Amino acid sequence: MSSYKTSVSTNKVAAAAAKTLDGRLLCASSLAYGIREPYLSGAGFLSPPLQITKGVNSCLIGRTRDGIVIAFRAGGFHRDALYNNNNKGLAREVRKALQEVLSTCDTKSKYKSTRRCKLYLTGHSKGGCLASLFALELLQSPDLPNPEYVCTFGAPRVGDAEFGSYYQEHVLQTAYENHLDMIPFFPPSSRDSPKMTSLMEDLQKDECQTSKSCSTTGHTTKTWEYAPIGTRKFISRQGEIVHHVSRQLDNQRIREIEGKTILRLGEFRQAHCSSCPDTSGGCSGGYFKAIAPEICASAYV
Repeated sequence: MSSYKTSVSTNKVAAAAAKTLDGRLLCASSLAYGIREPYLSGAGFLSPPLQITKGVNSCLIGRTRDGIVIAFRAGGFHRDALYNNNNKGLAREVRKALQEVLSTCDTKSKYKSTRRCKLYLTGHSKGGCLASLFALELLQSPDLPNPEYVCTFGAPRVGDAEFGSYYQEHVLQTAYENHLDMIPFFPPSSRDSPKMTSLMEDLQKDECQTSKSCSTTGHTTKTWEYAPIGTRKFISRQGEIVHHVSRQLDNQRIREIEGKTILRLGEFRQAHCSSCPDTSGGCSGGYFKAIAPEICASAYV
């Protein structure tokens, strides 16, 4: 499917920008799924952002009070969509749009040696993976700025330990993971328990059947020796942010997820969601409640 680019209207402004940079990037990551308040105002765009779509993947790019923000979204979360799709078309369109937005910045300085427009990348779920991969592409592009910061929410693993070591030497990234969100443990590795792998298979098969976007015939989840990247921050059951994620904490999280097998898969999706609406119409996703609670509060006004 060919790509297209549109400018999104920012006429409807109801709320103030989120109080923190991570909160504003979380709002931007939600906008990649669709433009709506209070997330539009929460992201703090200074002008209508550009929206780029390529197949099931898309991104939003524009100027905010912080600099240039690119928020990625990837359709579905079954394995094939993330690891086998060719995303070069989207990256090419994003590069073109980035050049356009950069033209509104100071044109007197060189990209790699200046503090001109800072560039921030973000994404929720597989959109976070695309943000991390695009950060590496920027590092290899002398005509484009390096990313100032990458912030992901509920993102799967994108590479092995060697990849992660190289990435962390060159990219500043924070990776948020919510209580009962199993997606940050995907794809499973040999370090994960068979029960956890089985839960991931069930979630993947259910997504395939719901979206009709992939086949489950003869499918089994492959183990990949992938590891987390970035500075990980965990959101507890109480909505508190834990700034050090140890192996012990990971094991505890896995045990809690395994103990919830009586829950319907929809409840695991709720844990993965960044801004799922609750019965009152406000945002109740665990990521917003912990990182930008003022945005959720404004949804009730």
